[in-house]
Amino acid sequence: EHVGKADDALPTLSQVDALTGLLNRRAFDEKLRVEMEAARRENSPMTLILCDVDHFKLYNDKLGHVEGDACLQKVAALLRGTCRRPRDAAARYGGEEFTLILPGTPKSGAFTFGRAIVKAFQSAAIPHPGSASALHVTVSGGILTLEAGFDASTKPEEVTARADAALYVAKQRGRNRFFSSNLETDTATQ
Repeated sequence: EHVGKADDALPTLSQVDALTGLLNRRAFDEKLRVEMEAARRENSPMTLILCDVDHFKLYNDKLGHVEGDACLQKVAALLRGTCRRPRDAAARYGGEEFTLILPGTPKSGAFTFGRAIVKAFQSAAIPHPGSASALHVTVSGGILTLEAGFDASTKPEEVTARADAALYVAKQRGRNRFFSSNLETDTATQ
């Protein structure tokens, strides 16, 4: 009999980003693949959010890399805090980029989720002396929802690329917002 079943869900050290404690890029790639397969099997939607810290280079330039690292840890904690359901996962994609995998989340729920992240960063009010977006640290995000019954030939890389394109739109529209490629609108407009 296998003992310690609860530990099976805990990621191993090789799957964890050392700075933030979130899933690392390799673990994210695997989790996205697994959750896409599960969404197909369960005929349910799945959302991927790709976000990054606005004007992070300026933050590092003004306050230094030690403060920059501390900022990324706070950002990671805020994003982890938005993951309320057991299968929701936050990962550090690289640098100041983060992802959220939200199984079973439809496009409307994903949009509400994006709005909640913006509010969480407003409430946390981590000072950002170099930001043109706000006096505090903000994030921009791209939201991509795969609707239930999505095409089985859809590749994880395509999903990530589409979320990244949505992130680019959020930045073009002025940052500190999440753009949904499904709804073709952003949280600052709506």
